[in-house]
Amino acid sequence: LRDWEIESMTPPSADSPVRIGLVGLGPSGAYHLERLSFRDDLHVVVACDEHADSARLRSRTPNVLSQVGDLLGRSDVDCVLIAAPLAERPKLALRALEAGKNVAIESPPSVEALQLRAMISAARDARRCLCVLPTRREAVDFRAARQIVAAGTIGSIEAARIVSWAKAVPADAASLGLSHSVPETTPGEGVFSFFAYQYVDQLLQLVRQEPTSVFARIHHPPQTDPTATAFFISVDFANCDALIDVNLHAGAALQTGWMLAGSMGSYCQQRTYITEASGEVCDTPIAAADVPPLDPYAELLHAARSNSPQFDSALEATSVMQIIDAARRSARIGQLVELTD
Repeated sequence: LRDWEIESMTPPSADSPVRIGLVGLGPSGAYHLERLSFRDDLHVVVACDEHADSARLRSRTPNVLSQVGDLLGRSDVDCVLIAAPLAERPKLALRALEAGKNVAIESPPSVEALQLRAMISAARDARRCLCVLPTRREAVDFRAARQIVAAGTIGSIEAARIVSWAKAVPADAASLGLSHSVPETTPGEGVFSFFAYQYVDQLLQLVRQEPTSVFARIHHPPQTDPTATAFFISVDFANCDALIDVNLHAGAALQTGWMLAGSMGSYCQQRTYITEASGEVCDTPIAAADVPPLDPYAELLHAARSNSPQFDSALEATSVMQIIDAARRSARIGQLVELTD
């Protein structure tokens, strides 16, 4: 018997590491491989990338397979973590679920909400977990904003804004090494899917209301510059309005972070502004050390160890994808798109 076959004869105990099969060793996969190497509770036992040279990949991890089917057939894999290019993620997730594996998938999980709903349905049928990793919630500014919203410091959110202007991402993303901030792109999409998902996901975490309508404009870049994009998305909620403004064509950077106006105060750039009874505005900074860290693998770990189907993060991601789908439609028809359940 091979080593992994012998190891798989003993099911992992509650104290032993959750064994990960990593699919995709591009920038996102390399990011997860590095982060997981520092953990004792999660262990990458095997990796696979069908689109890269296996000899080069072995410099990152020695146990590399060339075929996804071989990884899915291994009994020493408790969970498959999918970090392949965006267009391939839904298909790979469905294959892993059909093979009886729990699945964790990098965000965004799909290009369209319909694809994600199909994954959730397959996970329910297979009685397996489907986790969408919250890796796009790691920014300190967002986590500080979410902390003060959860604490009720500025009351209910009435308006939310973010502006992110920067120079275009270099067309040769590989030149930036293993940076997690440079996602794989989808042909014709630029990086719209990635940045739209990141900010819409954060917006829903902050506002905590059901969206009612979306209006958007998307500037698709020329084929000579596939990693540049520019868009704005306006989202109306029952008691709040929000605007996301991203421009990767800009010659100069402008990063506002999240700006929130609440019923009791406001938030901007890791500071809260609360008007006292005297009329004086109290300006309170939030230090990065005071913001709780984010564990992007918490749901994955709990799901694998509890051995019970979980879909909470996938259902949250469906709400995000619904807004992104509406934004694409609004940009295409030039009109406001009403959201329905």
